[in-house]
Formats: sequence, structure tokens, C-alpha cells
Amino acid sequence: MPSSIASASSLATLALLLFTSTTAAQLVGCDAIGCPMDEYRTAQCPVGNATLKALGIANVTTAFDTQPLTWTLGLQELKSPSANVSLDRNFYLGIPPSMQLNNTVGCALIFDGVAANLSAIKGDDEKFTCSRALAESCITDLVAQAQKNYGDVGKDTKGGAEVCNRLRDSLVHQPPKSCNGLQGSWGSISARRK
Repeated sequence: MPSSIASASSLATLALLLFTSTTAAQLVGCDAIGCPMDEYRTAQCPVGNATLKALGIANVTTAFDTQPLTWTLGLQELKSPSANVSLDRNFYLGIPPSMQLNNTVGCALIFDGVAANLSAIKGDDEKFTCSRALAESCITDLVAQAQKNYGDVGKDTKGGAEVCNRLRDSLVHQPPKSCNGLQGSWGSISARRK
């Protein structure tokens, strides 16, 4: 996306619509999209310049288009000359061809390490959703707090990376009280602006 700045309200709206609409979306992986397998039955999902070993994909319904967006997390295996293997996480936002986001920017908050602090999910782990791990009230309160805090931090900035960092900080330092499914902290939260 180009680096032009959208208004604070459109930036907040995009980020919050993405968060709100993914809470009930079922996550699917490599097997659901037919990624080829190598001789060791390891997925080989080609995405851009990466070959991903694992994928998590959620459809995101928004008011921007009748077709859903997709939010994808991929793991790429990186080999080094010393035979050490590390994993690189790749995040993708897929948009329908009809959607024009040329003058839109947004924030993504990546909650690293929160999964270990969530209450155990009962039932079929293959159908994981945010609303099964966190109470609906927690999700609603997270969105409301993000909307309020984004409005507060967006008033005195010009929409740069500082807005995303301040939004992250507001959620780290004052998480909603309704998020009782969390047994500890959010872990670290990374803020990314695009």
C-alpha cells in the first residue's frame, strides 16, 4: 500500500473492522487450501517469494466489499549454513480484486505469546476461533477500548507509526477487566503500520 496517510477515523475503522469480524471466523490451514506436500508430508505452500510450511487463514467480512478479506499467518523455514533451522513468520492481508485501498493505511497489533496464557479450549481444536478462547465481552471490550484509545492518541499525532505504538501501549497497560479468560499477560504486542 502507498504511504499516504488516511484520516484517523478511517484508519481506526479499518483496524477495528478487521479485528471485530475475525473473532468468529474459523481458521483453516494448508490442508484446506490444497498446498502440495513434499516426500516427508510437509506442506510446501508457495506465497509470493516464500515457501510456507504452515498456514493459518481466516476470512474477514468487512463493510468495504461484499467479498471477504483474508488474514493469513504463514511459517517459513529458514536454513542457515550452520544447519540451524529457524522459523520466520509472514503475515498477509488478502483483498478482493475489486477493493481499492490505495490511499488507506492501518495498524496491525500482533499478540505474541498470548496463546500460552489463554484458558484451555474445550472441543475440536481444528475449529479454533477467538471467541472460543476469549469471552465475547472481552472481545467487545477490546474493540471498544481500541476505538476510544485510538481516538485519544489520534488527536495529537499525524497518523504515523507513533499512533500504532500508542494504541499498543494503551492495550498493554490497561487491558479490559472482562478479559478473564487470560491467565497472565498478553505477552508482547508488536505494532505494525502499513
